[in-house]
Amino acid sequence: MSPTLRCHEEAKHDNGECYRRGAIRMAVEGTPTLVEQMDIILKKGWNSALVTEEGEKEGTIAVFFLIKRHQKADFLADYHAAKPNLAR
Repeated sequence: MSPTLRCHEEAKHDNGECYRRGAIRMAVEGTPTLVEQMDIILKKGWNSALVTEEGEKEGTIAVFFLIKRHQKADFLADYHAAKPNLAR
């Protein structure tokens, strides 16, 4: 199976406090190599939450970005533009 990488909005957390301020948490999840590469690319324009944790599947990790809800489309566009350029 080829390495995969996915980006998704995380469920509400921290009692919804950041949601009341209009922020959402985006997770980039995949193999450590791909996530680390994507994290470096996305940090050029977005603020990482500086949290990395084990992903949902064995052998994966996730890194999180806290963004404003109205920026989600822009964040996903940057993610999709960078994804084909990652070294697999």
